Amino acid sequence: MNNLSPCINKCKLDKKEEYCISCLRTINEISNWRYFSDIEKKKIIFKVKKKNKIMKYTLIILFFILDFSSVSAKINISKWVGEWTALDEWKSEFIISLKEDGEAISNYADGDIGIWSIVDNNVEIKWNSGKSDFIFRGVMGLQRLHKSSQRNYTSGIKKSN
Repeated sequence: MNNLSPCINKCKLDKKEEYCISCLRTINEISNWRYFSDIEKKKIIFKVKKKNKIMKYTLIILFFILDFSSVSAKINISKWVGEWTALDEWKSEFIISLKEDGEAISNYADGDIGIWSIVDNNVEIKWNSGKSDFIFRGVMGLQRLHKSSQRNYTSGIKKSN
């Protein structure tokens, strides 16, 4: 029987130099191919085909996992986008608007603009004025931790209708 080599003439060794990433054979299988019996060659070809299937299924699974995490991230972002009614330390209401592009706008005092991002399923806002807000789910519902050079305080926040 004439078992053709699985070699595709695109030899490239993996990082550990244990096998060729093109034909999936080990260094020993490549260098001793001509000395193997037909049965040994069949076994190697079968093993290579099995590795190839495993790699394809792994890539498909990774694709779905990565695609799902992308969808999950979009859902997570969409729940935060919009107008939020926040309270200052004296319980006066003002609006924080979170835009889909990552921009944050506040009408508090003279107003402020900043950028927001999701950190561990919570929102962190870094204002251009140097202040910051962290919106999180606490024991009393949604909370806003405000930090500035003068003081820090926690207050409530809710999504505006």
